[in-house]
Amino acid sequence: MHAATNWQPSRGVPMQTETLTGRHWLAIVIGLLSVYLMLSLGACAPQPVYKTIPAPQVQVPAELTQPLERPNCLFLSNANLGDCILQQAGVIERANADRAAIRRILEKQ
Repeated sequence: MHAATNWQPSRGVPMQTETLTGRHWLAIVIGLLSVYLMLSLGACAPQPVYKTIPAPQVQVPAELTQPLERPNCLFLSNANLGDCILQQAGVIERANADRAAIRRILEKQ
C-alpha cells in the first residue's frame, strides 16, 4: 500500500491517506454481494402455514397418572441387594401396567 501525505494547514500536521487496492475492492464487493444474497434469498422464502389440529379429549383415571412410590431401599451391602432389585422391579411392573392401561384407553378413542 502506498501512503500519500496531505498537508492540512489548519492543524499543521501531515495526514496519512491510503488508496484502496484491488484486494480491498474485492473484499468490499464480496461483502456486499453476500449481504445482497442473504437479504434477497431470505425475503423470498415461503412463509410457514400453521394449522390448529384439535386433539381428542381423553379421560384417564387419576390412579394411572399418579407418581410412582420410590423404593425405600438403601444398598449398603450385598446382603440386601436382592431386596433392592425386587422392590425396583415392583415399581417397574406398576409403571408398565399403567402405561399399558393408558395405551388401551387411547386405542379405544
